[in-house]
Amino acid sequence: MNSIIKDILPGRSEALRALERKIVETFTLWGYQEVIPPLFERHDDYSRAAGRTEGLYRFLDHRTGEVMVFRSDFTPQVVRILAQWYGNVKDTLRLHYSGQVLRHSGSELAFYQTGCEIFSRSAYLATYEPVLLCGEVMKAVGVSAATVSINNSEILSTLIGDGEVPIENLKEALARKNEQEVKELLGHAVSRKTRELVIVLCELYGDVSEVRKRARPLLESSAGVHMREILRVAHLLSTSGVFHNVFIDLADFRYMAYHSGLVFSVYTEGVHAPVASGGRYDRLLRRWGLNYKAGGFGVNMSLLMKVANGQTGENVEVLTFHGIKDLITKLKQAAKLRKKKRIVRLEPASSFRKPSRSS
Repeated sequence: MNSIIKDILPGRSEALRALERKIVETFTLWGYQEVIPPLFERHDDYSRAAGRTEGLYRFLDHRTGEVMVFRSDFTPQVVRILAQWYGNVKDTLRLHYSGQVLRHSGSELAFYQTGCEIFSRSAYLATYEPVLLCGEVMKAVGVSAATVSINNSEILSTLIGDGEVPIENLKEALARKNEQEVKELLGHAVSRKTRELVIVLCELYGDVSEVRKRARPLLESSAGVHMREILRVAHLLSTSGVFHNVFIDLADFRYMAYHSGLVFSVYTEGVHAPVASGGRYDRLLRRWGLNYKAGGFGVNMSLLMKVANGQTGENVEVLTFHGIKDLITKLKQAAKLRKKKRIVRLEPASSFRKPSRSS
């Protein structure tokens, strides 16, 4: 069987739904409403919203001749929904969603994602609310040792400007904290001062207080406004207590496909990648003529399942029966129990075996 095609079987599916209910309940308490986008979109619409189409699965709609794509991320779909159905309304709009996403990249072809987006006239809401809400989500699902790492996607673009730099290679080198590779990639495309500032990013990661001590060159640069915002958000998160640890990593630009502002990733022990990530993405909305401040995040439920408490806490009561007359009696008994919200399963006595402790 193809290892990239994975079924979510009973037991695991129940645990996933239990986690999803906790997350949705948290979203609801914060005023978010559910939206259910389709699994696929028109290629032109999706690429317009996402800004890039790498890693997408495409197919041809033989009825119309249009190229369609399966979603690899919910955010471009929600932006399209915003443009199509809401436009530039004045009220803050909060939406949440759940479902499968499909991607070429990564170890999994498909994974389950739950997330939310906020569209507001307030830059403060779009910046602070998603990351604070993400912390509350982690607490709601029992991830008590979550670490949030924050950055600002504008820092790198502000520093290098329009220099002819291989930006994706540079981001990878920065993520590896490889100063020599960063220096070589920058070459003579930027000034010496800019080159030194970008190299400094490799050293600006870790505890907030430590990064603050070493951040003076950046604070005094053209990217200083973005650095000060990071420090303000870090202070808010540290005092709010929604995360176990708050880190800054100014060299990590890996999870910023379309972001334009504060970004964050959430890590916890036991998984190799962020269980959640998000941030600001105002420029994505400009492609649709929208003037909102936008922010949000997505939770990788496949990764979260490995570390969160997905126990349903529900016990199944098994009623066994002997023959048709006893089955009719047990059906009536089961109906009464189900009215009390009890989970009941009927089994023929001849085939029922009590599960062992190891099963």
